Amino acid sequence: MDTWLKTTLLILLAITVIALVSFILKLRYTDKTLFNEICAISSEKHAFSNFVIVKPDNKILMKYDPSWKCYLLPYVKAITTLNGTLGDKEELNRTINFIQDSLKVTLDNVKLAYRTDIKKYSVSDKINKIYDTRFFLWKIKDADISRIVLRNDYKWMSIEELETDEQTIKKIKKLLKW
Repeated sequence: MDTWLKTTLLILLAITVIALVSFILKLRYTDKTLFNEICAISSEKHAFSNFVIVKPDNKILMKYDPSWKCYLLPYVKAITTLNGTLGDKEELNRTINFIQDSLKVTLDNVKLAYRTDIKKYSVSDKINKIYDTRFFLWKIKDADISRIVLRNDYKWMSIEELETDEQTIKKIKKLLKW
């Protein structure tokens, strides 16, 4: 009987502790807290560097992104520091290194073409986000085209081809206007 009583008391104590912890957590985390956290995520800037590689025939190098299910400009998530993102020059060098490694080519005469904040829907997170977006431009010469090693997920596309791809239009319409 003594063992049975101890076991019962221990079980009751465990249930009480679990209920108390659950109650405390529920008080601390309200629907307002959740709403504020979601608002903070959607107002936070997400920094990306896009690479615009243009051939003489005006075709642009695009990369198929399985999570977006469409073609996007080759991109890399920009590094964010406590003081914001890296400076344009530092981010340019980092992005060039990424593209050179991906395409097995040496890049020259690359410049920052455009920088903007774009508010758009994030497919993966299912919320609107603000993207701090940089576009680095490299106008490639005919002689350099053969040096680029394209993987299966890369493809040269004209603006017209991109505009006929329904998924691309739906997801990156603002970029195509630029």
